[in-house]
Amino acid sequence: IIQTIEVDDTLPISFTLPLSQATVVVLREPVPLGVNATFNLPGGGGSINGFVTLELPAGLPLPVDLNMTIPVEQVIPVQLNVPVDIELSQTELGSPFNSLEALFTPLNGFVTSLPSSNSELFDRLQGSTLGGETGPALSEDAAAP
Repeated sequence: IIQTIEVDDTLPISFTLPLSQATVVVLREPVPLGVNATFNLPGGGGSINGFVTLELPAGLPLPVDLNMTIPVEQVIPVQLNVPVDIELSQTELGSPFNSLEALFTPLNGFVTSLPSSNSELFDRLQGSTLGGETGPALSEDAAAP
């Protein structure tokens, strides 16, 4: 059995994708930062509380460790042609089809030996003999129904 099976279906998928990877991200625009800070003065001079502001410039590469799980829920379209080549004799249908072949082989021989046209039938009848003698001549008009 040789056939190509067309598959046109959808396949729903749902899973969680763990992601643990070190990467580098590049800032697309400047990032302003502002944080409270405590400054300890040397020599026991005390401490000063303050606020620090700075800006990370665009284009700055930043190393990042990604460690997260990403939920994935999607319906995937599946469109493909699958070639199939099954040896019939290697299936449970092998034996029944062999029996059918044996049953119809004689009939097939008879049918394939039939004349393919009225003209061929007429030629065969003209060449046949009856009891060793040639039968009466038939005109092609007489042979036609």
